[in-house]
Amino acid sequence: MILVLIGSAAHAGWNALIYRVPNGGRTFVWIYSALTLLWVLPVAAIVLLLEDTQVEGMWVLACLVSALAHLGYALVLQWAYSKTDMSLTYPIARGVAPLLVTLIAIVFLGQVLTPIATLGIGVIIAGVFVVSSGLKQVAREFGSSALPIGAAVGGLIAAYTLWDSYSITTLDIPVLPYYAGTTSLQFLVLTAISLGKFGEAKRMFNLYWKTAIAVAVLVPVSYLLVLLAMRLAPVSIVAALRGTSIVMGVFMAWYLLKEPVGRRRLIGSGIVTAGVIAIALSSSQN
Repeated sequence: MILVLIGSAAHAGWNALIYRVPNGGRTFVWIYSALTLLWVLPVAAIVLLLEDTQVEGMWVLACLVSALAHLGYALVLQWAYSKTDMSLTYPIARGVAPLLVTLIAIVFLGQVLTPIATLGIGVIIAGVFVVSSGLKQVAREFGSSALPIGAAVGGLIAAYTLWDSYSITTLDIPVLPYYAGTTSLQFLVLTAISLGKFGEAKRMFNLYWKTAIAVAVLVPVSYLLVLLAMRLAPVSIVAALRGTSIVMGVFMAWYLLKEPVGRRRLIGSGIVTAGVIAIALSSSQN
């Protein structure tokens, strides 16, 4: 649980940072992906050498699928933040994801949740909609854009979460090399579709290099902790616990981005926290 909570804090942090890069788009994703590789690749190489691990062909395919899912998520997220407030899109996305992961894990993966864990997941999801001021309020404030955008981001989160869980548990790919391979392939795809954008990338880096470096640290840290947690707990539990980032994300949207956060969103954050406590109690009994 501690791993996921720390990862959730890092996740909310880098989301607040990229929100402050207007129209960053794929160029900013390209920049922080390149910076990420500068430290992730050497560390992953050292891990492989120390553990004398042989790279298998299946790893490449697994990393490619993950890279495409993560790239789609990163690009849609950048676009989403150019259209809606973080304090609305973020809670919707982070609520849709555990709901989808839980349903798929139960139907297709045969995972069985304890009653307390099931209650906790339900409470987290309910808290999401309270935080976001309810679906009708979202639609009233932002037309119909916030709902499908947030749901799309949540769907991509669910996709890469399930695939990554399969890769590191069923395929038993080491966590750090897997993440390094995924990030490398993501960067290569971005490079291929961003040819001719070097001038734009240079200008953006000059403007936002501090933000890019911070994101290049927080993104890997936030997700590596989640991948490690997936080796210790069912994917549905991990996905639900990641919903705690909603509380942190709403706070950062208020404190750092100066977005209006009313009483209802604060109450919703408390509901999410109650759901996390329920899941923690369930995990402690296993």
